[in-house]
Amino acid sequence: MLGAITVWGFYTVVARRLAIPAITATAVQVAMATVILIPVAVATGAHLPETAAGGWSLAYIAIFPSLCAYLLWNLALKTTAPGTAGNYLNLMVVFTAAITLMLGMTISVPQILGGLLVIGGVLLTSVHPSGDSPDVAAKAQGQGLRQLGEQ
Repeated sequence: MLGAITVWGFYTVVARRLAIPAITATAVQVAMATVILIPVAVATGAHLPETAAGGWSLAYIAIFPSLCAYLLWNLALKTTAPGTAGNYLNLMVVFTAAITLMLGMTISVPQILGGLLVIGGVLLTSVHPSGDSPDVAAKAQGQGLRQLGEQ
């Protein structure tokens, strides 16, 4: 988990600084992942689904949680600071629980309490004493420093 968090943090900072459109960055990521994972799939004996349901499931996974999620993340990084975006990443578990409820399944009291803690944490890290969002505060601070240097 520590390795995954470290790599994701590095990816988030680098992706924000890329001077290419988000769709291009996402296309490059998909191409790289495909090239890297095909030999792994062949070596482990993975095969394409044999049923229509399996094919639709694979298509869903390839399009929504893979392609669309990365595209939206890359788009968000163009307008949001990496630290701010990272805070909202924690809401994935809350949305998963909400989808579970919508599908008619039950969730436990600890899951509800955990979700409330996550929402509380996101809210606490999103509020700044000045009342500005982190992005507005950072931009204002940067402009103030530039103006100070001009004087």
